[in-house]
Amino acid sequence: MGGKRRRKIIKRIVKRIPSIFICPYCGNRSITIEVNEEINEAFVKCGKCGANDTIKYAPPSEEVDIYNKFMDKYYKKAGPLK
Repeated sequence: MGGKRRRKIIKRIVKRIPSIFICPYCGNRSITIEVNEEINEAFVKCGKCGANDTIKYAPPSEEVDIYNKFMDKYYKKAGPLK
């Protein structure tokens, strides 16, 4: 005769927004973004290959939005994907 069976507790996994991103030039996860909120500019830099750029953004932007603008700029310069 066993006791009452307990229901298994399921832990929710909370996904966080990343702070280090993948570099399109070298493929490493080494892109960091420094945000200057006073002048609405962000400095995007790869710690591995040294690729960098300055991106202007609108105030309610997150680091992910700035990274996406950096990637759009990269693919516009690189041409269409084949």
